[in-house]
Amino acid sequence: MGGEVWKLLQWFFFLLTMCPLQIHAMDGEMWKLLQRFIALRTVSADPAADNEFAHAENFLTAALASLGFSVQTFPTAEHHPILLGTRGSANAPTALLIYGHYDVQPANCDGQWSSDPFFLVERDGKLYGRGVADDKGPIAAILSALRSAGDLPNLRITFVLEGSEEIGSPSFLDFLKTNHGNMRADAAIVLDTGCPEELRPAITTSLRGILPFEVCLTTGERDLHSGFGGCVPNAIQELLRLCSRLHGPDGRVAVPGFYDGISLAGCDCVSVATGEDEQFAKEMGVRNLQCLFPQLPRHAVHGVLPSLDFNGIWSGYQGLGSKTIIPAVASAKFTVRTVAGQDQSAMGHAVEQFLKSHAPAHCQLSVKMSTAAPAYGLDWKRLDGKFIQLFSSLESAVEAAFGTKPVHRREGGSIGVVSAFWDVLGLDSMLLGVVPPESRIHASDENWSMESFWRTQLALEYFFKNIDQEH
Repeated sequence: MGGEVWKLLQWFFFLLTMCPLQIHAMDGEMWKLLQRFIALRTVSADPAADNEFAHAENFLTAALASLGFSVQTFPTAEHHPILLGTRGSANAPTALLIYGHYDVQPANCDGQWSSDPFFLVERDGKLYGRGVADDKGPIAAILSALRSAGDLPNLRITFVLEGSEEIGSPSFLDFLKTNHGNMRADAAIVLDTGCPEELRPAITTSLRGILPFEVCLTTGERDLHSGFGGCVPNAIQELLRLCSRLHGPDGRVAVPGFYDGISLAGCDCVSVATGEDEQFAKEMGVRNLQCLFPQLPRHAVHGVLPSLDFNGIWSGYQGLGSKTIIPAVASAKFTVRTVAGQDQSAMGHAVEQFLKSHAPAHCQLSVKMSTAAPAYGLDWKRLDGKFIQLFSSLESAVEAAFGTKPVHRREGGSIGVVSAFWDVLGLDSMLLGVVPPESRIHASDENWSMESFWRTQLALEYFFKNIDQEH
């Protein structure tokens, strides 16, 4: 597309964003597709959901086939198939890999949802349902964009849809290693990150890695009557004491070498688009933010520093009333987040050794570390001209559709498949975030605004058409 024509398009859609119009309702065909998609209870953490994943396989195969994709299905040990759709000539001048995951978090239907989480509803311009923001809604926006873009003869598209992302993508690396020869691409595009606020999209330039841990501490052969309190060890108290040693009084992680390998250069501005610390705290629903490194804005540290956070702890009696026992076993789960430049293997070993060296001699301690996802970051020095061209085209398309340039930011989450794309395919990713904090991903009343859905679909349509017409 010529530069002048593209500038006119950008200006036109910028003016559109300034008009006091009710944004377009989702067309009937796309509403039905998303409604059927949300209704599939593809909770990857639920072993009883196998039938839902079989239905999802058929549903997604049909949706991709209707857009001209040839679809292959690859079974996994978790019974959550990976779908690989391909469209366009293998010799096309530009090749894209698009990734999405169709599994969702548990809905926890405990009365906190305002409506059935597996039934798509619209209220006050927002779509509600489990997966509508993470990641079924964005997948639907991609499908809608491809439908609107029509034939793209100069573009080869490989669409990968995974069903186990929410449980750590245990089979995805083997899938990539087996099928890497069929996945040629100049860049990957992933819509599974966030943006700082509604209608202010972001392109994420780095992700943290993750190391999940589970610890179990045992003080004796069995639970005891609490009348023996004061003379026998209590597993809960011993575990809490051990866990508290992982952080110092200033909130920093106390494991030696935990902050080795990080660089704070340029970090004072990586997240300024999210606003002041107070505004960010309000968006997160907390009263204050921790101050671990005074030289950084508090709202920026999750994108540039490693962290260690407890995710769950359990022991003793949890039922109604009172049961006066001294528990013999206590367990906890926590995750370590690493940043690019750190040795993830060394980090895991350091944390494990710290726990074992500080555990009381009279206690038995087991430490289990699960499969890790490494950190990922765009290295601008290594990127080739083709990727830079696609990155720039995506930025322009987003600006045309949203009326504002996407911000660049580092994000604190982890997406293991993005690191796998680089490790196995040598492929860098463009991580487009269109879901703000108020979309409540992983929580009750998950939602995504219809306007953001429409503008995302529009941005992707422009992007696909533009790179196709450049040849």
